[in-house]
Amino acid sequence: MQPQANNAAGLAAAAEGAAETSHGNFSDSAGKEVIYGAIQDWKQNYRQEQARALASHKRLNCVPVLISLMLPWFAFLGAFATASLYIHYAAPFSTLCIFVLALLGCMQLGLKAKAEYRHGGDWFYLAYLWVACSIGVVVGGCVGDFNFWAFMRPTYALHHMASYTNVDPSSQTLWTGQVVPTTGRRFQDAGAVYFNSKAILDKKRAYSFKMGTLYCVAPIINPSCERNCGYDFWAIGTDCCSEDSSDFQCGEYNNTHAKTGLRLMDDGLRQYYRLAVLEAEGAHNIASKHPIFLYWMQDPLSQVHTMIHQGYRRLIIAQFVSFFANAGALAFSMKFFHVGGL
Repeated sequence: MQPQANNAAGLAAAAEGAAETSHGNFSDSAGKEVIYGAIQDWKQNYRQEQARALASHKRLNCVPVLISLMLPWFAFLGAFATASLYIHYAAPFSTLCIFVLALLGCMQLGLKAKAEYRHGGDWFYLAYLWVACSIGVVVGGCVGDFNFWAFMRPTYALHHMASYTNVDPSSQTLWTGQVVPTTGRRFQDAGAVYFNSKAILDKKRAYSFKMGTLYCVAPIINPSCERNCGYDFWAIGTDCCSEDSSDFQCGEYNNTHAKTGLRLMDDGLRQYYRLAVLEAEGAHNIASKHPIFLYWMQDPLSQVHTMIHQGYRRLIIAQFVSFFANAGALAFSMKFFHVGGL
């Protein structure tokens, strides 16, 4: 009998406490059933509010965050390196296949994210990886391709081409002893041409062709040649001469030690320099059947190394820029979608 009395006393005390607690919300005339029902409703509402708060403040899962931070960055760097470095020059078709496979992999991430979203799963990180990796592959490929054509490809091509030394730009002596004009046909595979000590720029026969940009040419000659002289070697440059007069100031034109020409590797510019040569032929009554276009300088190897360094420097800059850009995009996306309590 004693335990039952104690339980009854405890229930009575709890009822009195509940009544006192809810005194501010209910009148004294409210029955115990009304008070008890209000307390139950209050507890249920409290649990629902806590559940909503926990749902909107999920714990931050470090593993998918780290993957989302690093994988798009690696996708960008891989695309940049593939489009910019030697594999693009040596195996262009394989480079294209690599990009197609990378985009197909990004598409698979998108399909998985869509399936998770339909089933109410954790779709955010898969969706972010899909978008970020796709952007990384496309942007990295485009920037790397520009770096390849502007800096890396000319150096790769020059390394695979021939170098000629002690070349007389105006005339050559055959094995029969006959002196004939030097023709550019013999130097079609030339990457760098080292002329003899007598070679100079013939600024009097310089000419230009204007198509928005001014394309300047000047023949490289041996001044001691008086007859049977060739005019197939041309120093070139853009916006470094006058339209109306023979004022050629391209490359190392005022360096007396400059006796070398580095081959023009941009096929898109060759046609404009060819038109400038045609005008020079008509104006000065000379003939150039196989013109070779060269940048006039003293040390072509230094120029090649400078171009390589510029290409690799852009790769290093892209590493840092892409990492912080992806980190900022990830933080913004997590905050926008309220992921991990952000």
